[in-house]
Amino acid sequence: LALFYKDKVLRENSVYRFLRSVFSNGFGGGMHSILFDAIREKLGLCYSIYSAKLDHNYFGAGAIGCSLSEINIDKAVDEIMKITEVIKKDGYSKDFLSLVKRNCILGAIKVFDSSGGISHIADSCFKQQNLLTFKDYQKGISKIKNDDIVRYANEIFKERLKVVKMTKG
Repeated sequence: LALFYKDKVLRENSVYRFLRSVFSNGFGGGMHSILFDAIREKLGLCYSIYSAKLDHNYFGAGAIGCSLSEINIDKAVDEIMKITEVIKKDGYSKDFLSLVKRNCILGAIKVFDSSGGISHIADSCFKQQNLLTFKDYQKGISKIKNDDIVRYANEIFKERLKVVKMTKG
């Protein structure tokens, strides 16, 4: 199962870059995420679920990927839609937002500390003529507030998610 939503094209090291990182990490960025907790752990509808940012020179998008049994697809889609509505209204709790920001920074430490991560960051930043330091990243992440999460969720989930059902055969 894949669900897609429109997003802005990321062209610079703006607040938007940090907001997308924080939002994506909390929404579907791992075992601590809202999607993982609700769809996998509480409801038992899938084996794995995640969200990802998709960037291209001409469009921006986000995706939710979910590995599940065909009989659970409709229920999972309904629950994901409910989750997006809650985030549009309430955002993330104070404690959860704090956890997500720490996860973003810890993830960045791993990336900045590896040669593969450094070359990936350097490649993407040099294409944009804008190099991002770890300190800049840390500062940008720390500035994200819950109002930013709510505003962003209302922007990207303005339209209903596009659902693509992928089955065997």
